[in-house]
Amino acid sequence: MSDSFAAPLSLRVEEWRRSAVQMEREYYKESRRFKAEIQRSSLEADKWSKRVRRKDILNNAGLSLPSSVLNVLENGLHSVTGGKRSLKEDALVPDPTNFAQSDLAQKIRSYNEWEQGQLKKCLLEQRRRFQEFMTCFKPLLDMQLDMFSEMGQFQFAVQDIYSCTEPAEALNYELLAAIVNHTPSNTSPVEPDTPVYDGCGEDLFFPPTPAPPSAASFFNTKFDSLSLSSSHSNSSHKVCSPPSIVASSKVQAL
Repeated sequence: MSDSFAAPLSLRVEEWRRSAVQMEREYYKESRRFKAEIQRSSLEADKWSKRVRRKDILNNAGLSLPSSVLNVLENGLHSVTGGKRSLKEDALVPDPTNFAQSDLAQKIRSYNEWEQGQLKKCLLEQRRRFQEFMTCFKPLLDMQLDMFSEMGQFQFAVQDIYSCTEPAEALNYELLAAIVNHTPSNTSPVEPDTPVYDGCGEDLFFPPTPAPPSAASFFNTKFDSLSLSSSHSNSSHKVCSPPSIVASSKVQAL
């Protein structure tokens, strides 16, 4: 986790911080420049629109403009178009008001396009950062998914175990069948007339024919063997019983 996720991501976070600071600095610098140009164009358009309104008001009032005002208007027109022209040439020059309005609209359009480009650049940067984050996070995610898949197998095993123990008050069919089909090793069928060696090298005895196995015989097998050893020790034949059985017989007699 430290090698594939924490260490690479810490380096990328520092790089992202520097790039974000640089992008923010460039954005504010260009934004101030565009806004300053738009403000100058807006002031120029307002100035020419005011002059046109004043001229229209004077013309509608039937008053002739003074020569000084005409000179100011002519000089302002020449400053916009550049150079001194005659009145005929000035008639061919576009209206300064329309020119200022079109220039203002063009700068506003350029600013909007620049804003859209900056927004697109910001979204691409965020997308690139998320892609780098997922590149660092993918090994850890794959490891967790593998762990969850293994836990799913464990869950299936636990469910099987619970199904074998439910309900707790009754045994399932498999356990009942195993109990019914179980045959203890010390109660295997023996021919009634076949002598059995007693292990002492002296006498032989004929064990009784065992009954078919049942649930009672399954749980009482040890007690039957103890009683059988005690009966043979009291008979006339000498039977060499194991020490554990003799000790158990003495304890039972006491």
